[in-house]
Amino acid sequence: MLETPYDQDAPWEAIKSLEYPMPAQAWYKALRDVGYSFGPSFQSQLEVEAVAGQRTNRGLVSFSEPPSSYPQSPYSVHPVAIDGCLQSGAASLWQGIRSAVGGALVPAVVDDLLINARDVAAVPVAVAAASAEFSGVGSLEEAHNYHSHIQVFDPASKRLLLKVTGLWYHKLDASPESPERQHTFMRLHWKPQMSTLSDGQIRGLVQAPRPLQKLMPHHESSSPSRKQWTLMELLLHEKHSLRVVEFSTLPFEESVGRDILDGDLSLGEGNCKYQFMPKKSGFAACLAGIAVGNIPSGSDEHARCDQA
Repeated sequence: MLETPYDQDAPWEAIKSLEYPMPAQAWYKALRDVGYSFGPSFQSQLEVEAVAGQRTNRGLVSFSEPPSSYPQSPYSVHPVAIDGCLQSGAASLWQGIRSAVGGALVPAVVDDLLINARDVAAVPVAVAAASAEFSGVGSLEEAHNYHSHIQVFDPASKRLLLKVTGLWYHKLDASPESPERQHTFMRLHWKPQMSTLSDGQIRGLVQAPRPLQKLMPHHESSSPSRKQWTLMELLLHEKHSLRVVEFSTLPFEESVGRDILDGDLSLGEGNCKYQFMPKKSGFAACLAGIAVGNIPSGSDEHARCDQA
């Protein structure tokens, strides 16, 4: 960054009014389709002017500071605006054709970066002039074999704000349809925490049918309040290594709980170990009797259960 002003007046061809501007959102959509993901605050390009077949373009870039919860330091050029300036070279890389955008090119190397000293007056919108130059290696048809040159000016004062010479790119070999992009490395999964729920809330969650309820207009499709889970899903979400023992006091030797839980025992979210103890085992009857109060504490039968 220069501490003293860099005096270079902008050429008229660079700062004159855009003749054939296009909303930058059209380019953001084309870039999003190949893997770019610019958040709202980083979509600082406003308009793009490009001619099909040419590796030059111009555009308007917002220099307004994005909203922040805390006071921000004074910048000659805000980092978000710098990112928008670097983005302004995309149209020339793809010869001004949005449908030709065929991959995500990540800025890798900058030969030279000049940021002019901060002026007293804030610049709300700047004009960017970009061009793409062939590196001399590889196919002329591949965009990643080009590097960008970008100049950004204040159209009112004709003052140079930022200059990038030799912005080189690396290509990410992963399109939205490729198997590499279909592999999920991490995801956020919302489920209720059972330890914080009342009995009534738990019954309301697990007794309803599994399919989604009717969508409510004010809820997002990912809202956990509209999803119904099984008991095992909620248990495994909170405790991934779960051990379940079913003690039966019924006369037959078949599990009741396993029929209910069987479909969920192999859930990939955790490891569940299940064991069924029929009434004839004696131990199951003891524990069940103590639990319901049929075998009082301190009794001889309770002592025999302890020995078992």
